Amino acid sequence: MEGRGNGKEYPAQGIDYVRGSLNWGPTTFINAVSKTYGWWFERRQTFDQGFHDYTVEWTPDFMWIYVDTRLHRSLDLSFDQSFFNRGNFPPVVTNVTSNQQFVLQNPWQGRPNSAPFDRSFYLILDVAVGGTNGWFPDGAGNKPWLDSSKSTRSPSCSYGS
Repeated sequence: MEGRGNGKEYPAQGIDYVRGSLNWGPTTFINAVSKTYGWWFERRQTFDQGFHDYTVEWTPDFMWIYVDTRLHRSLDLSFDQSFFNRGNFPPVVTNVTSNQQFVLQNPWQGRPNSAPFDRSFYLILDVAVGGTNGWFPDGAGNKPWLDSSKSTRSPSCSYGS
């Protein structure tokens, strides 16, 4: 679950939104989170008012991420296709760190459609502030800072770009 601390008037989702997302990919440097995320929002209050239950319900057939009740799902993901197909990855990728190209192989070949989530994994709980990965776009409403840096380095971010 992720949320922005900006006020409700912030046009890129403020404190009245929470977002559920899965970070995954076939390599350590490819993150397909853009294929597996969603959000829930409150019309009459904000998520900074009181305590909330954030839940991951995970079975061999689906994964749900929701807040407070199953009716408030931010992610409703059926394992109806493999994650490698879901990712729609290019056949050849470049590792920008080593500047080497290679043919991208399916690391989950022969495993169920729920792979890589067919095995134990870590749930990360963190507090992140800012970043330059597009989570807080410049020029969007009353954002409390500007950072149009070309660098993806940030003193505190939850994951790299």
